[in-house]
Amino acid sequence: MEKRSFYIDLLRILASVFVVFMHTAAGGLRTDVAGHVGWFCLAAMSSFAFCAVPLFFMITGYLLTASEQTNDVKVLFMKRLPRLVVPLMFWSVLHIFWDMLFTGDFSASKIWILSISALQKPINVSFWFMYTLVGMYLISPLLCVGLRNLSKQGERLLLGIIILIEFLSAVRIVAPAFSAMYLDFDVLKALDLFSGHLASFILGWYLGKTEMRLSKVALCVTAATVFAIIFTGTVLRSSAAGEYITAFQSQSAGFEILLASCVFLLVKQIPATDAAAVRKLIHTAAKHTFPIYLMHALLLRIFARLEMAASLTAVSLTAVLWKTIVVYMISLAIAEFCSRTPVLSYLACGRVVAEGKENNVNG
Repeated sequence: MEKRSFYIDLLRILASVFVVFMHTAAGGLRTDVAGHVGWFCLAAMSSFAFCAVPLFFMITGYLLTASEQTNDVKVLFMKRLPRLVVPLMFWSVLHIFWDMLFTGDFSASKIWILSISALQKPINVSFWFMYTLVGMYLISPLLCVGLRNLSKQGERLLLGIIILIEFLSAVRIVAPAFSAMYLDFDVLKALDLFSGHLASFILGWYLGKTEMRLSKVALCVTAATVFAIIFTGTVLRSSAAGEYITAFQSQSAGFEILLASCVFLLVKQIPATDAAAVRKLIHTAAKHTFPIYLMHALLLRIFARLEMAASLTAVSLTAVLWKTIVVYMISLAIAEFCSRTPVLSYLACGRVVAEGKENNVNG
């Protein structure tokens, strides 16, 4: 396994675990806000885990710009987009079926309304990422050709714009309300495309291709400082409001993007292991991060229904950690099972199986 794919695999696994955790912990964080030690632990772990989405966009940005096929429109519409859209539709249909199963409404009108809704917006809140990703894929040929042909001055200009946008977004988060009017610039808003997530995509391209190696100590100190700001801000805002406030944990602005950048660069410097068993395990988990992202939300809904049926309302740190592990492992097992059957592999995972080899969707 090449070093490049090794660190990308590690980042994929890390981000997928973070996503499952933060969605599992969400209910507990909105219950008994800042009322016990377990809540503070969940808030701390979630403050770090929220960098998962920027990491996914960074990974996608790097992989797409590194691929020579990205500017091929035929490949985009015949291969790349279907491998995103088909699994998204497959899991959306399962969510629709789950909704109808527990409402008892299997009428044609209900199916029609839910189906149209799924075309317009995510049928499950966690699917917003996929809709944004599809949009990025649609402009990827233009975007990637433009990035590859930038001069050094152009790269510095683009990086400078992103830094300015993220710096101002971080300042707006920490600044008092009365100062908002002084930090509102329409020009920068116009540049903050895809609700800010395009910045993460472009940063992934930049961080992935750069040969500059920053000090691990400096990266760790920066990451720790940013994490402390996110956690402290989240606790203070939530305590004051009496409800869970996620402004400091924004996945498209400021602090979490800087934290994700530090994580990206730190993991990039991890040397590839020579242990065949470990490499195989990492590769297996990494190739299933896409279906894990898609299916974990449905599993959490099923768990929530079972907990309601059993009258289990208490939320604890231990329960969240165990549920995260169980949901992740079940998702991984289902993905591995589906990957062994060509039809299921394509429908559920967006993966083509041919001649004993699997072709993965980028990102």
